[in-house]
Amino acid sequence: MNLQDLMKHVRALEISARQNVTEVFAGNYKSSFRGRGMEYEDVREYTEGSDIRDIDWNITAREGKPYVKIYREERELSTFLIVDLSSSMNFGSRDYLKKDIALQVAAILTFSIQKNNDKIGLLAYSEGVETYIPPKKGNAHSLHILRMLLSGYQENFLKSSNLERALSFLHRVSKKRNVCFLITDEIPPNSEKLIALTNKRHDLVIIRISDPMEKSLPQSGVFWTQNPESGAMEEINFSSGSVKQKYRKLRREKEEAFQRILKKYAIDVIDLSTDSNIFQELFFFFRKRQKRF
Repeated sequence: MNLQDLMKHVRALEISARQNVTEVFAGNYKSSFRGRGMEYEDVREYTEGSDIRDIDWNITAREGKPYVKIYREERELSTFLIVDLSSSMNFGSRDYLKKDIALQVAAILTFSIQKNNDKIGLLAYSEGVETYIPPKKGNAHSLHILRMLLSGYQENFLKSSNLERALSFLHRVSKKRNVCFLITDEIPPNSEKLIALTNKRHDLVIIRISDPMEKSLPQSGVFWTQNPESGAMEEINFSSGSVKQKYRKLRREKEEAFQRILKKYAIDVIDLSTDSNIFQELFFFFRKRQKRF
């Protein structure tokens, strides 16, 4: 894609995102993260509905009853988009690919954050960190983030995903507490420790993107499939009951592992599909978080 085509795509993303970023949506974003990413000030006794991530375990152990930390609100939030650029994001059986959904989500979040006059940064990764842009404000900065994401997705042929490297890099470069949106299609089980650490140091939200075909197999037929990250070709006979059973078992185990991580560390997740109404799903999520806080 040449520079002119790239700018056209960025402009199209900007127009679409700004149409959806209303005052209501932007306000919900800001209030949804009130009380997170802020400076520690004091403690109070735990009450029903308090966030368990705010429990001060030292004081809780000393007093014999749970206490939670109180934070002093900062004037602005700092947000990171952590975006998976690996080849698996090229998949899609409907009108959009996973990477198209990722780009639309990134654009909506970017301009919502900009509308609140907050800082936003980018950490895009595949086998390693592809792009790192420190959090800043401004329209030019927002457009730069989208240009780098679009460019990154144009160059992600046969690239695998290494989330551990991305999160390790984040912990090295950012000591401040941030809001972090992790946009990906899969959380590898071996990333659990770093996911837990990221959630402890930051306010982590996982945005998981899937496709309807991943959830429902063809009834029958022989298909050739290609692993988007390795390029390996494989023949699969969907007429075989054992093949379907093996696939369902593998998918069920991966889903159970993911849900266990979410529950264990109290991580928020937004599940999107390539046929989702993105704005509606994001809007409902922020409203739900707003009510919780």
